Amino acid sequence: MSGVREATADDADLLAALAARNPIAYNDLSSVARGTASVPHVHVVPGDRALRAAALDDGLSMAVMGEPAALLTLGQHLSPAPGRIAISGLSEEVDAFVVGLGADARRPRHELLMAARMEDLRLDAAGLPGMGIATIEDHLDIARARIAAINEEHGLAISTHDADGRRIAEAARIAIDNHAVVCLRVAGSLAFTAQLAARTSVAAGISDVWVAPARRREGLATRGLSQLLSWLADTTSHVVLRVGRDNAPAVALYERLGLGTHAHCTTWLSDTHGGDAPHR
Repeated sequence: MSGVREATADDADLLAALAARNPIAYNDLSSVARGTASVPHVHVVPGDRALRAAALDDGLSMAVMGEPAALLTLGQHLSPAPGRIAISGLSEEVDAFVVGLGADARRPRHELLMAARMEDLRLDAAGLPGMGIATIEDHLDIARARIAAINEEHGLAISTHDADGRRIAEAARIAIDNHAVVCLRVAGSLAFTAQLAARTSVAAGISDVWVAPARRREGLATRGLSQLLSWLADTTSHVVLRVGRDNAPAVALYERLGLGTHAHCTTWLSDTHGGDAPHR
């Protein structure tokens, strides 16, 4: 385990090479390697000539990728488990990492990694007039929306006033500062928001899709994502996102837009953040 270390700027090419093994599933890592996204810590397991595994750690969640045996080693190195809300990755890979972490109050959320080539998307031509890039004035409402979405989707009980809620709000602020969040207001209230989480020439990763409960079943998600993806069409070749395997309405929405299952993922959720898993 002595070979585990934190990546530096000099590792950009090695990180890019690891990401190239699965450029759709490892899009977050590719974005970090190419400097279009950043996270405070990237832990890596070096091999003889290449990196065997990596973990992106933003203080709120972790994303892991690489060889399962190396991820087991990485989990052992980082044990006791860091207090992260979620640890995500391709199922076989993240499961090995969590085993390495050892005793930890976590439960799995099984997910689909859905993707499509841009030219295969079936977008709503009407789009979502009025949707724009979020500004700092939208920050508090977007932070509250993200906390509500995480609690609803993951069965947690995060408050806007606790440490996790503050970290979510800070992550939203950083994304807004990077012009990576879109939103629509209706009669002054936030109705829809989504984030461009990572982008390379290969894929754009979409996350944090949310529609206000009072505005659901009005087609806002279809039209809002159509608008966002049309803006991205000339900048990347694929779109990718993760969705709960049992979230049938969301899966159906993404399939209507032309996305299909690329791989199976798991997010291991920390039960120390409260709440039972919601029944669907």
